[in-house]
Amino acid sequence: MKEAVVLYPAPGIGHLVPMVELAKLLLLHDFSVTVVVMDTPVNHPSIDSVIARVSSAYPSISFHRLPPVFSVPDPEALCIVRFLDVVRLNNPQFLHFVASHSQTYDVRAVVLDFFCAEADVTAELRLPSYFFWTSGAADLAIFLYMPTLHFATHLSFKDLDDAPLHIPALPPVPASHMPPDVMDRNREFYKRLLLISERGPNADGLLINAFESMEIQAVRALRDGNWKAETTATEARPSLMIDSTQQAT
Repeated sequence: MKEAVVLYPAPGIGHLVPMVELAKLLLLHDFSVTVVVMDTPVNHPSIDSVIARVSSAYPSISFHRLPPVFSVPDPEALCIVRFLDVVRLNNPQFLHFVASHSQTYDVRAVVLDFFCAEADVTAELRLPSYFFWTSGAADLAIFLYMPTLHFATHLSFKDLDDAPLHIPALPPVPASHMPPDVMDRNREFYKRLLLISERGPNADGLLINAFESMEIQAVRALRDGNWKAETTATEARPSLMIDSTQQAT
């Protein structure tokens, strides 16, 4: 059977495009590559055109659309929470596809968008799972350090005003400069994001959409495991890969 990699982007154009660029790089290593696109209540208007353009230019990249889900996210929930609910609702269809795909291909890895972390197939199908962060290394360093920041205080970021947050390999970040959606630890999205950040170390590897030469300190901190203050020498750490996807054309 031909060796294959399955890519699973979050439902957004800013997540699909970097994942497609990663797919182009994987083709250079002679993998069969399938990008799985989940069902969403509302699709970005550019998604269909991106898929059509890539399919025409790179016929070796396959796209598989998951069937519609039977449930819908809570319409009263915040937009970003509905976004995560869409991901969760598509998990069964995604797992079913990967299991079926494994019958005809030698699936060597599944690459999940970080926001699709709940779809981790390692436990279910015993396949290597890698998490792909579509932003830079410094951004990922902050994200992975969130549990440490969370347990260091009972206050929300909004209550810390401009107090500096000390994150390995980064200059002090004023608490007021954190993303608006994580300013209040009592909000549902903050709680969801915290759980996702805690799952990062469980991956077989982390891929970042960045150039190492531009973020040397952040990459070094991630490789050394400095993003997790509680890490000990006996704990397993995921491998780190830098994916300069913008070099793929």
